[in-house]
Amino acid sequence: MVDDVVGHTGKELVQQYAKPPDRFTGAWQIVPCSMRTNLPKPIGELLGGVVSRLGIKGKLDEARMIEAWADLAGPQILAVTDSVWVRRGRLFVKLTSATWRQELHLQRSQWMRRINEHLGAELVKELVFR
Repeated sequence: MVDDVVGHTGKELVQQYAKPPDRFTGAWQIVPCSMRTNLPKPIGELLGGVVSRLGIKGKLDEARMIEAWADLAGPQILAVTDSVWVRRGRLFVKLTSATWRQELHLQRSQWMRRINEHLGAELVKELVFR
């Protein structure tokens, strides 16, 4: 029985040598010996794989865009920011002040550039002030 293998429990062996169940079949996949490695991997590489498997990269990018607005806007603009959301690469910022809305609208290309530079990628395709 698996529990008798070199003093390891079945659970320990599964955690060490198996991949989680396949989303479609529900079956565990055993990793071939040639693919196993005990070498440490960078956390970014590991998280990138997890994000890809879970299919949440788009949602994480949206959250990063909203957070970038909060990081870059400053206290005066944040004071008149009612809400921020993302839809299909467009960052929407709802403001409570018509004066600030007009001013930011005129500077939207500079704001887009700053946000995308902050993110390190061209995630914001359009910036809309409402």
